[in-house]
Amino acid sequence: METYRKHIGNIYDKIIVQRFIILQSFYNIIWQGKV
Repeated sequence: METYRKHIGNIYDKIIVQRFIILQSFYNIIWQGKV
């Protein structure tokens, strides 16, 4: 049960990291467009 929960946590962390990277790159594109 513990390993199952850990596996779900890892997937959740990856999703959060991917979202953050996408947001970061999107923000950079907007920022470069303004300057």
